Amino acid sequence: MKEFIDDVLGQEAELRRKVRSYVIENLLLGVTESFDDQASLLEAGILDSTGAMELVAFLEAEFGLSIADDEIIADNLDSIDHIYALVVRKVAAIEPGKVEVGHAGS
Repeated sequence: MKEFIDDVLGQEAELRRKVRSYVIENLLLGVTESFDDQASLLEAGILDSTGAMELVAFLEAEFGLSIADDEIIADNLDSIDHIYALVVRKVAAIEPGKVEVGHAGS
């Protein structure tokens, strides 16, 4: 049981790392000062409509997801925490009970 928990926690940590790395590299252009996972990307002017579409394309390619147009909303994309939660929900819908990372680009 401990091995299963360690595996799931490791997968979740890797998923969060990939989301955070994408945001830092592509939206923040490598600048990480005073930026945390709860920070609003919209309020800070970091994420606009073009950035949202690029982010969605990344998530779909990286994690093998399909994100519907009606899911491209602030509640899902406004922070790293929100993006991470969206990915976890979408992955769980594909494979219930399992967090799986790195479908593509790994």
